[in-house]
Amino acid sequence: MKVVFIGHSGYSYPHVRVRCYHFAEAVKKLGIDAEVLSFKDHIAPSHYTEEIMYDLKDLNKVYLTLKAILSLMQKKDYVFYIQKVLFHASAPLFLSRIGRNRYILDCDDWDAQYCSLYRNRLLNKFFLGYAAGSDKFGNINSSDYENILKTVASNAIACVASSNTLKDSLSKYSKKVYYIPTGVDENKFRKKDNNTRKEKIRFCWVGIVWGDVIFDNMLFLLHCFSQAKRFNKDIELKIVGSGQYMHRVKEIINLVYKNDDIEVIDWIEPSSMPDFLSSVDIGLIPLIQEDNFWINSKSPTKLFEFMSMGIPTVASRVGEIKYVIEDGKDGFLASSKEEFISKIETLIKNPSLRKEMGDKAREKIEQKYCLNVLGKQLFNVFKELERKL
Repeated sequence: MKVVFIGHSGYSYPHVRVRCYHFAEAVKKLGIDAEVLSFKDHIAPSHYTEEIMYDLKDLNKVYLTLKAILSLMQKKDYVFYIQKVLFHASAPLFLSRIGRNRYILDCDDWDAQYCSLYRNRLLNKFFLGYAAGSDKFGNINSSDYENILKTVASNAIACVASSNTLKDSLSKYSKKVYYIPTGVDENKFRKKDNNTRKEKIRFCWVGIVWGDVIFDNMLFLLHCFSQAKRFNKDIELKIVGSGQYMHRVKEIINLVYKNDDIEVIDWIEPSSMPDFLSSVDIGLIPLIQEDNFWINSKSPTKLFEFMSMGIPTVASRVGEIKYVIEDGKDGFLASSKEEFISKIETLIKNPSLRKEMGDKAREKIEQKYCLNVLGKQLFNVFKELERKL
């Protein structure tokens, strides 16, 4: 089987980095002819940032789609691996509709309300199979997005879901749905010896603060850390990331938490992240919206990176995370603010527990969530589908 992995964003965003670039690399080593087409990296003008990619006008989207169609026209014998249903899916879906290619749909998020489709209903109808409408910000309402997802998933030869929630959702539309989490490159994300003596125990959060959902999680995180700091002066928090709402996080820190040893670090290149994480003692992943479908659908990429680095993590007992962490063994799960703070303090006071949890977290990655294991799973999916094409 020959496969083109097609993504909206560039290498810097984890959904494309892992589920396009890394997956393609993994199956290529096993004998699959695989390549990547990223709209951000290969189709869009070089000055387009990720923020621009999510805020394009319809005319620009159509232009990029036509460029992609011309590029993909040369891949007649390939199966398209469509990562997400955003506007970039228009190109492979168009070629599939005219009978040139088959496709596999990969979902790592529930992108309704946060997705980048077309504002024009007719364009959504023509390219994506349903006349979805949008608000003034370009967000598609949830029911319209689900209709598009139903159309795309039902016409795919198979679907790949990154979470149990997404697998259940896609199974309503497709008889062939495979569960493959996002995982991590276990060779790159391996703790390096760090002989530099640190005066403080270092906590870390990594991510993109793109809207209210993540911003609310950041407020929760700042409060929990500040409470722990009151009785544990030898701790510090590094917040690494970017996003449209990161300036609000900085403002809150300066107004309320400026004496709590909290530092915001601008986005670190993916290639440099393992070096930075080698200095981290404890990871934090707060997700307070337990009934939010988007939160429950996400595959916890940063958790996998923390675990691969041997970093014990305190995370909310929400979504896919609760299937990954075994509470008290290879990490901590928390259901409330009080429990979150309590488990932070437990790790502060127990360096031997931090080491034990970190080692067990690394073991779990090597057994279940590393690129080597997930690549073989995807390879087996391709081989199974190839026999039936």
